[in-house]
Amino acid sequence: MSKHIKQSEALNQGGPSAPNQVEAYLSLESDKKIVLNCADSTIVRRTLSTLTENPQGPSEDEVASAYFKMWFIGRGLSDASLASKGNKKPDTEIVTRVMGPKVGYVTTPIILLQCSLVLLADRNNLLKGGVFTPGIVFGPMDLEGRLQENGISFDFISKKAIST
Repeated sequence: MSKHIKQSEALNQGGPSAPNQVEAYLSLESDKKIVLNCADSTIVRRTLSTLTENPQGPSEDEVASAYFKMWFIGRGLSDASLASKGNKKPDTEIVTRVMGPKVGYVTTPIILLQCSLVLLADRNNLLKGGVFTPGIVFGPMDLEGRLQENGISFDFISKKAIST
């Protein structure tokens, strides 16, 4: 059984009020695919953990050869001024991709370490007080560049107009 997610997409099915859905495809040795649709990554994690054949974890070779690739499809307005004019229907679709080494054993420590180093380097420039989302804290910092230097790529795939 292949122990990595072959493809994952964030899909917004059902309009702006619907929760984002995660669709994960698993490739099995039998060339069958398991498709998991859920609104919570916890469900995906629990489901994937039941498919693990080796409770001690993967071998070093399996970790070295594993990778992840996630595709994100975002739909929205092409210009902020359209929202102020009352337009609510998306007119643009953007597709991006994030790729890197095995998520749990390799990518997670890379991300945690680089986030820590960025916070330490820029601690004097951090916002004061309150609770902030990661996007607000890390947005102006060079986290993406540091992650790319360490094997996690962020790729812009396409942008197209969609009919309204």
